[in-house]
Amino acid sequence: MASSAAAPFVYETLDALSFPTADADDSFDTYSVLRNNVSSSTSVDIPDDTPAADYFSLDVSADADEKPPPLQPTPSAPAPRAGKLQKTPATESAWFRAAGRRFKSPMIQLHKEILDFSEFVSPTPEEQVSRAAAVECVSESIKYIWPHCKVEVFGSFRTGLYLPTSDIDVVILDSNIRTPQMGLHALARELKQRSVVKKIQVIAKARVPIIKFVEKRSGIAFDISFDIEGGPKAADFIKDAVEKLPPYGPCV
Repeated sequence: MASSAAAPFVYETLDALSFPTADADDSFDTYSVLRNNVSSSTSVDIPDDTPAADYFSLDVSADADEKPPPLQPTPSAPAPRAGKLQKTPATESAWFRAAGRRFKSPMIQLHKEILDFSEFVSPTPEEQVSRAAAVECVSESIKYIWPHCKVEVFGSFRTGLYLPTSDIDVVILDSNIRTPQMGLHALARELKQRSVVKKIQVIAKARVPIIKFVEKRSGIAFDISFDIEGGPKAADFIKDAVEKLPPYGPCV
């Protein structure tokens, strides 16, 4: 019986990208990375014919963290005028703890940046307490109207993956109201009487009628709906997935 040999495969390898050295004269756009905003001082126009990098080295066999380069002295900033206090914003150097290091692979650097940024925007204990107090305040108003209802939070607040600027999603279950529109208007009247919220907006004609407002003490925005059981279930699914696979959290 004759056996046919498979044709050999030919692989073409590419050279690693060459990165600019410290002596290269490069100009970088300055930007600020805050916990609730990312702003750029200038806009950069990239020509359409600029070639894109199509290869990155994935060689992670060697130690990824090399010794950081020697720190260069930076010129001192001018002293602020008397009588004026200046706040230094939390910029990239504040959240990227590995800033200044050199990595064998850009993938390792990206990995560390994602982890550091995820920790940077994660809720602080003070923010957790403030949000819990806001939910309790709103829940008291809801329970005053419908004592036997269930007040459930869902979305990013329930999963713990919320950002500093994220709102809080709430659903009211088992209130026995005739229509969601009647419940939303009744809740709006109660919240106005208690003077605990501002910027109240009832969106009664949406596919999912909701009421939107901002809790005064914390300044956190709320979205409240009626009898939408899928929200808490979806949040529990995400929360369970993050508990089983912790690396999934920073990616979300």
